Amino acid sequence: MTARGVLRVVGADAITFLQGLTTNDMKPLGSGPKAVSAAFLNAQGRVILDAILYSADGETIFIDIAAEKAAELASLLKKYKLRAKVKISDASSELGVWVALGPDVGRWWVQETDKNKTPADDGSFIFQDPRHLDLGIRAIAPLASDGPVQSFLKANPAWLEVPETQCDMFRLSLGVAEGPAEFVSGKSMPLEANLDMFSGVSFNKGCYIGQELTARTHFRGQVRKRLVPFILAGSGETVKGWEVPGELAGAMAYSGESPKPDDVVARDGKQIGKVVSCRGGVGIAMVRLEHMLGKEEELTDLDIGGKKGSVLLPVWWTVVQEQANEQQSVQD
Repeated sequence: MTARGVLRVVGADAITFLQGLTTNDMKPLGSGPKAVSAAFLNAQGRVILDAILYSADGETIFIDIAAEKAAELASLLKKYKLRAKVKISDASSELGVWVALGPDVGRWWVQETDKNKTPADDGSFIFQDPRHLDLGIRAIAPLASDGPVQSFLKANPAWLEVPETQCDMFRLSLGVAEGPAEFVSGKSMPLEANLDMFSGVSFNKGCYIGQELTARTHFRGQVRKRLVPFILAGSGETVKGWEVPGELAGAMAYSGESPKPDDVVARDGKQIGKVVSCRGGVGIAMVRLEHMLGKEEELTDLDIGGKKGSVLLPVWWTVVQEQANEQQSVQD
């Protein structure tokens, strides 16, 4: 994945250091091979950058992030280092990120393999994507070699190499935001961007930068809008090599002009949200929940940036519905 970079944080204080800077609990990284998703926030509770963090031993933590923001995050971490016993480096020139994803990959990894993979001799390792089972597995490995990770990924005859754009489209269809184009730095709220839906926020870990607003929003039930996936009406063609529903396969094969960020999402001429990101015919939009909850059947005929489309309700939508029902019960 050329859009991803890798930072390395090494030292006896690595977990404690990152614990005060991230939305998720870092302590599980100290109990063996483990990956967690999280975000770094500013003091106002807005997202600076999302990340996936992995460690095999608790003292060396790899941070899988957007490559274009690697140097910026490294500089930020060094700013907060103070007396912490850690060394922070940008390893993007040495290490790369690979993914194998799809509806079946994650389930296969859980059922058929040892989930606690230890690093290979060349320092590479494979782990389950902590955000969503259908996002399958990720790997961090040296760029300069065709080592164990690359051999492993190529060995499965059922796995086809596909363009990164198609990987992005599949991820977007799950409602999973990633990178600065989707987590707009200094503006995005972690809960509105579904970080809580994908195991990226701990509400009982204690204090971290930006924690106050995030916790208050959660406990008061004040999430008013969320990122939701959408698809555009296809032309009848379908993308090859993906075992996905026909409407999604058609949207992934969409060859027209895609909606742009901030394009209006409308139903019956009324704005209900705005486009955040779109690849081909698959994207995510920020939509106010009042226009969705209890009105799900009305979300199949939308105007999305002047194009016909529909919301693709994700499996986690039932959690949003349950939260809204609980909040309504409290108010009643």
